[in-house]
Amino acid sequence: MRRVLLLLAMVALLVGVFASAALALSFDCSDSPCYGTRDGNIIDEQTGEGLADHIFSLKGADYIDASDNSGDVDEVFGNQGAD
Repeated sequence: MRRVLLLLAMVALLVGVFASAALALSFDCSDSPCYGTRDGNIIDEQTGEGLADHIFSLKGADYIDASDNSGDVDEVFGNQGAD
């Protein structure tokens, strides 16, 4: 019985984690500065070496990845929410 409850708790936790990620808007910055939305976002920097990014997240829990290109200097600014 204990294993069943533990399994159900793990399933509920994983559903919550993956459902929130599925609802987030995912996009690559097309120019700089780049702005998120009020909701949670997954924001990636511009593609191309040597392109400096200035990424501004807005409200919502955002995940920002500015590590794809090593030949540039990026600035990331968090805001309200778990950025």
